[in-house]
Amino acid sequence: MRILSWNVNGLKRWARSAPWNKHETFANEVEALGADVICFQETMLQQHELSTDLVDLPGFDAFFSCATRTRNGFGSGGLGIHGTAAFTRRTVAVPAKAEAGLTYRSAVESAGLFGLVGAYPPGLALRKKEESLEQDGRCIILDFGLFVLINVYLHSEGVPGKDDPKKLANKFDRKMDIIALLDGRIKALQEAGRELIVIGDFNLAASDLDRWDPEMRARLEGRKALMDHPGRAWLADLTRKNGRLVDVFRRDHSGERIYTWFRDSQAQLENKGNRVDYVLVSTGILPWIKDCSILSDVEGSDHHPLVLDVHDEIDTAAGHKFLRDEINGGRLPTDQPAQPPPLAANFRKSASILTPPASPPDAVWRLPASASAAQPIAPPALPSPPALVSPTSRKKARPILAATPKSTASAQSAAVLPQLSLTATTSKKRKRVETLDLTHDSDDEIQILSPPSPIGATSSSRRGEGAEEGSEALRKSLKRRRKTA
Repeated sequence: MRILSWNVNGLKRWARSAPWNKHETFANEVEALGADVICFQETMLQQHELSTDLVDLPGFDAFFSCATRTRNGFGSGGLGIHGTAAFTRRTVAVPAKAEAGLTYRSAVESAGLFGLVGAYPPGLALRKKEESLEQDGRCIILDFGLFVLINVYLHSEGVPGKDDPKKLANKFDRKMDIIALLDGRIKALQEAGRELIVIGDFNLAASDLDRWDPEMRARLEGRKALMDHPGRAWLADLTRKNGRLVDVFRRDHSGERIYTWFRDSQAQLENKGNRVDYVLVSTGILPWIKDCSILSDVEGSDHHPLVLDVHDEIDTAAGHKFLRDEINGGRLPTDQPAQPPPLAANFRKSASILTPPASPPDAVWRLPASASAAQPIAPPALPSPPALVSPTSRKKARPILAATPKSTASAQSAAVLPQLSLTATTSKKRKRVETLDLTHDSDDEIQILSPPSPIGATSSSRRGEGAEEGSEALRKSLKRRRKTA
């Protein structure tokens, strides 16, 4: 089995970039990666951009964690920020459970009470509110039985001396809180006896070897040494000899200055980069690990992808073991693949309300441009887990991967939801295409939001027949006033 991790710096941009765009469809691009489990970071997608071709790939189950926070604030009106995704090949491994986020609250919202991976840390002393830390779609957790896979993205903190000091301080506090959540979840899972593969972009160096300019960066930050940074110190301690996790690439390539991120092509030619992408595994699963490599010749992002190869079979003290038995619950190769966890199923259902692209690859990411392109389909009224807090206490939107309405307690809501249509008539002459915003808001309802109008366009509510009649009445009134004068 091959597991691939890649910060694609925007999934839209990656899919349209060379050489991947030659494959024409997103499904072909994912297949061309040649991996069985694919973990993306920085997808930068909003929920409304999850079209059917992106979510329902032949032979794969798809898992997305999209941010509700954007570069322009909260909501769907700006460029997406952060975000993670995972694709698993059904014939190789179907995760038994899947959830989004690192906290119990986010897990329940994304996976339901009966789909939880388990092992959640107790309350932590955080600088910021826990719910605000889960607004960026930073993490997807998949339970394969033999191991729990954590696909995570930790943001960059900016450049001291260049970025605003207040923003730098805010990014630092936010990152240290997310590290605390990640570390707490790792500890809780290991204390529960689970083996781990933690994979993704940490935006941290685990040692001086992992930056081309350790002394320069330390001076820029006002530190005596690079590893005085508390985040880097945490990662170094986590992966030290006899530590809780093993940095597989560094184990096999000790002393080598090989990097995964470069500022530009010239920096790559001069090997001036940083190793910020990692594959970390617990010691109990090391016998299954074959190799970890950085694919330095693969283009398409400012990061290089990492691949982790896992043995198909090994000899142990308990006898010969096959990977397919350990991660598929003893299912035979001839058996039908198991059903994916609700997280993937919910995404496929939510994506079915969107119109497939007209032609690849540019239309892959576009919503319907006219009402005739979309068929009125009622959103599914699926059950969801009860809220962990009262609806009135939730102040800000939070990312959620399930396309189910959270508030299903009242029979009235359950009766109304199936009647919603995605096509709303605003006048006798015009129709407005509307799409589902699959994020939670403060009143726990599914919101129907119109796609943003083109710049300079007037909204249909102002250009309808009522508005035209009002304009005509105004003209007549002005005409009468002129005659009177």
